[in-house]
Formats: sequence, structure tokens, C-alpha cells
Amino acid sequence: MKFALVSWSKGKDKDALSIIPVNWIVDFDPENSKKEYLIECRSIGGRRPTNGWLVEPAHILQLADIPSLLVAVKTLVSDKITESSSYEGESEYVASVAQPSPAQLASPKPASVQLGNDDSTRVSAHCWETAKAQPTAKGMARTLLLGLFSVDVLLKSNLTGGVNKVNPSAERRQPLDPKKLKALL
Repeated sequence: MKFALVSWSKGKDKDALSIIPVNWIVDFDPENSKKEYLIECRSIGGRRPTNGWLVEPAHILQLADIPSLLVAVKTLVSDKITESSSYEGESEYVASVAQPSPAQLASPKPASVQLGNDDSTRVSAHCWETAKAQPTAKGMARTLLLGLFSVDVLLKSNLTGGVNKVNPSAERRQPLDPKKLKALL
């Protein structure tokens, strides 16, 4: 089953992100995931109402077979939205209060953070801070994976590479870079 990361277009959840099964998307066309779709607002395990599920419009941001991967993407997207929206439309007073102090200017934060003992394996400082803020080690690892590998690489790879055990006729998976994985561990 495929899942989708969606951004709601209207209503009380406007601009909020959700992860939903693709079968909740009304008349979904995988070849045209850029258009706005109506999404059935189902409840897990709930019964379908007599009049059908309530539908709300949303845009599809990402598709994946693995919901946990979308959770990590959702976290990063939410952080990026929060980070960028905090600078747009602020008043001059708020912007002036947000200026760094001389002490902060003296010790700027690095643009990237080294992982492991190899100086060539690095993630952005934002990715590192997001990873440290995760409540579990699993969440931290997922965030760092997204900092080390692109979503495309993660979708086409697995830990050791090889044949898909569920569907042997599926495309062969590529192994993730062992140097980066060692640094992550």
C-alpha cells in the first residue's frame, strides 16, 4: 500500500501536513500528483458514514511505500515551513529584537556538523538540531538518514541492497553508502 504526504488547501487544517493511505484520495492518478485532490477524511477503523466520508482538498507533496519515511519527511517539511514563515511578514520591531547579540556573532554556529570519525560525512546544522530534538533514537536516526541521503536514494535503496524479498520481480535495491551508515551508527 502506498502512502502520501499531503498539505491541506482549505479549512481549519489549511497548510497542515498529514500522512494518508493513497486509497483515501478521490480519483487519484499517480501520473498527475501535482494537482489538487479531494481527500476522504476517514478515521482509522471507523465505519463509513451513510452519506460517505467528508472530503477536503489537498496537494500531494510526496508518495512512498513506507509511512515512517513520510513521517521523517513531514518533520523536515514542517521545520522548513516554520523556519521560513518566521521570517516573512514580521514587523520591524520583531525583526530588530531577533537580531543576534554580539556574543552570538562571536561564535557563529557551523553550517554543517561532522558525523562519525570521518570528516567527509556531514549533515547540515539544521538537520543535526532537528535530529537532536527527536524524542527517540529511532526518530533521530530517521532524521539523520534524510540529511545523509536524498529521498530518491532512500526510495530506491535499502541497508544492504539486493532483491526485494516481498516481490522478487521488483527493481533490485541498491545498498546505502556504507561509509555514511558507519558514520551514522
